[in-house]
Amino acid sequence: MASRLANAKNVRREVPFTYAKKDVDGDHQIIQGIVDCLFEEEDGWVLLDYKTDSIYQMSDIAGEMAARYNVQLAIYQEAVEEILQISIKERLLYLFAAKQTVKIRRVFVKLQPVALNERVYAIDLMRGFALLGILLINMLTFHSPFSYIDPYKWFNGAWDTEVFSVLDIFVQASFYPLFSMLFGYGLAMQFMKAQKYQRPFMPIAVKRLLILLAFGIIHAFLIWYGDILITYAITGFFLLGFIRLKPAWLLGLAAAIYVIPQLFLLSLMFVAVSIDPNIYTGMQEVQSSLAAYPSGTFAEIFSQRFDDWMHSNNPASYFYLIITILPFFNGRCGGCKDAID
Repeated sequence: MASRLANAKNVRREVPFTYAKKDVDGDHQIIQGIVDCLFEEEDGWVLLDYKTDSIYQMSDIAGEMAARYNVQLAIYQEAVEEILQISIKERLLYLFAAKQTVKIRRVFVKLQPVALNERVYAIDLMRGFALLGILLINMLTFHSPFSYIDPYKWFNGAWDTEVFSVLDIFVQASFYPLFSMLFGYGLAMQFMKAQKYQRPFMPIAVKRLLILLAFGIIHAFLIWYGDILITYAITGFFLLGFIRLKPAWLLGLAAAIYVIPQLFLLSLMFVAVSIDPNIYTGMQEVQSSLAAYPSGTFAEIFSQRFDDWMHSNNPASYFYLIITILPFFNGRCGGCKDAID
């Protein structure tokens, strides 16, 4: 190292800097630091930093130093290149304790699923609990033309009305919002992880949502029409347009998107029920459903499944689903970002 410094074309020591680093939200963080040494060789500049770390019982000195200081040197390099308009070809640490020079290569952290020891078990428990509640509701659609009936009149056995009331109020009205909030939480955590490691978030988010959409299409049209993955994937793309906003904005938008349309729809339904209290039951659709699923051919079942899916996912229904689900995505995402901030 001494010979390289002696033969350098230009040597600058104790170089102070103040740098406005832009994060993924578009905000600027003011970073101040001092680069121990910069020296210029024939093929470019070298960034050199001195360290006094203890290396006692270190089996991999280079690897340990890279893990400790890669982010710091990356910021130093970015600041120096931006301020001085030079290109850094190499980043080095000189370890006084080891009398050794270590080359620190720039490491790009690959975004990947969370390791078991990093998982938040409370979130996993809530997710499983929410799925159990959703299963209880979905079981009704497995054996009945649920989309076309009034459940309070269709299920007329002993205690059927009471049991469905409990499911309707305490399960359907609670577990679906909970699962939606957890979905928004998960997307927010992925965003924060990408921000932490300075990796682009949009490509991996779009990729994951497209995979979710593909699974949803397979599920909806080949297995069961009550699929929600397609809706989650499409709503997730909407959320990507909001995710860079401040937590307060996310929470405010979530409240506005949910409250205003819901008040309008609630008023509309109140007027409709006042005029005609009888809930529509599609008898032709009920008969078609009961005939196709137990004994129909694959083509007949596929056609019925497609019709059932379209009944719940037409443009008007999709608008309702999005204004119902997106606020919980946004609200949980905003709450998550606010907690982390």
